[in-house]
Amino acid sequence: MDFEIVEYLKQPPDKATLKSIIEQLDASPLEVIRKGEKIFKALGLHQGNHSDEALLDALADNPILLERPIVTTGQEAAIGRPLENVMELFDDL
Repeated sequence: MDFEIVEYLKQPPDKATLKSIIEQLDASPLEVIRKGEKIFKALGLHQGNHSDEALLDALADNPILLERPIVTTGQEAAIGRPLENVMELFDDL
């Protein structure tokens, strides 16, 4: 199987790419944010009063917040924790 590894800190996804990935995950922006990162609290994101657009902006500006790893097939995506999520994704191929 051919694949491409994207080092998200060296090549951060733009807002449109993030939106597409989140749609493939069938998730909300808040669901793909690492809430344990210091910047999550520093940006006030823990207060829970931010729109999806504001959360997308925060992810685009601070890619360290992005849950990882994320595997995409082009149509579907899965967060790689637990690993079974990714295995299910490949079962569908």
